[in-house]
Amino acid sequence: DFLAKLCKIRQFRTNYWQALTGLNEVNLICVATEAFFTQPQRMSETLPTVFQFLSEMLNQDPRKDTYPLLHPVTNW
Repeated sequence: DFLAKLCKIRQFRTNYWQALTGLNEVNLICVATEAFFTQPQRMSETLPTVFQFLSEMLNQDPRKDTYPLLHPVTNW
């Protein structure tokens, strides 16, 4: 269920990582962290507990333009 929700957030088909990595398994924390930064609004709505955990762990809230500790590359 968790992985299905992550795929929905990223709008990827299930097992999308197999074509990219050649691996049968996926590291869920890597996929969750990637979704956290690339689709923060969707993730906070779909997996609020996971979003809150990552937000506190990373000291980040990528939903807010005024609070990123990591700035987009386009700003460099």
